[in-house]
Amino acid sequence: YGWCQYPNQLSGEIECWSWSVPYPDNVGGVVSLSPRHWRAINGFSNEYDGWGGEDDDLYWRLKQNSLLKGGCHTWCKSDPKFAKPVVRRPPLGQGKMTCLHDGDHTPRQRAPEDSPMWARLNAMKAGSARWRADGLTTLQMNHAGDVVESKACATPCAAKEDPVKRQRLFSEHWSRVSIKPVSSSSRIEVVRLPGGHGCGNASRPLPKIPAGLEGLREMLPSLFGESHCEDEATIKDWMHRANFILVDLTLGQALLVGTGIQTVIPDNSMPALKEDGTQAKLPEPASEHLIQGQRLSRWMRKLPDSHRGWIVVADEALPVW
Repeated sequence: YGWCQYPNQLSGEIECWSWSVPYPDNVGGVVSLSPRHWRAINGFSNEYDGWGGEDDDLYWRLKQNSLLKGGCHTWCKSDPKFAKPVVRRPPLGQGKMTCLHDGDHTPRQRAPEDSPMWARLNAMKAGSARWRADGLTTLQMNHAGDVVESKACATPCAAKEDPVKRQRLFSEHWSRVSIKPVSSSSRIEVVRLPGGHGCGNASRPLPKIPAGLEGLREMLPSLFGESHCEDEATIKDWMHRANFILVDLTLGQALLVGTGIQTVIPDNSMPALKEDGTQAKLPEPASEHLIQGQRLSRWMRKLPDSHRGWIVVADEALPVW
């Protein structure tokens, strides 16, 4: 996944396509481009709805910008004279990837009326420059939380939203965005209950959408620090141990988020079933902070505009709700 001189289709050998790709000029699956190349092709189109078409559109963007630098790859034996422009792929044996079970894949359903999709693709195939006015330059988005950045480090180092110091081979930048306006966070109140922090009850409006679980914990001193009811060390210890009960006050529904809280397969954004149909396993505990952050972000994002919510701060998490 590192930097490459030219765009690469990293998934060059896919298990369910007999360790190849569906067709030579396919640019789907997992694709890597440098920021410079993404800007050169104006990113992805914003006009495809449902499943299909956007990867073929990407192929023509790359072709029109002379960024197809691949060779025959898995097609060499079947077509020794292969000369079609294709995306670059890793050396044989280094781009192998398995497939999601169909039950876990985004439904392969095109928009009910797909003639506009074919019209766009045919125009691109004929050399249209429509891509110049459809992509990054026309993208409209709304930020749905703080940006999270971490730097590469040769020795174990800390990073936002990761409580464990570890070696990081590359820098990361995570931005959560939405094509729809993001509702104000002020309709959600953070509620403090009596506990190990030594303070009484209090509630404050959530000032912004945090990047994840650690970001929410780090907000606590600024939200409740004016009471000065305990020393700084006690407050910081409480902050790092804090877990949360997310309550939709309108529906009376609640969800637990925090360290040690039991998760289920849908929380993990991972396949629920393996290729043989058996149940998939939960991820390793090392990724628990990411999963809990996903639960928190999903709840805030899905809370309807007309509903009020509470984030109740608790000293300890219950293993089962």
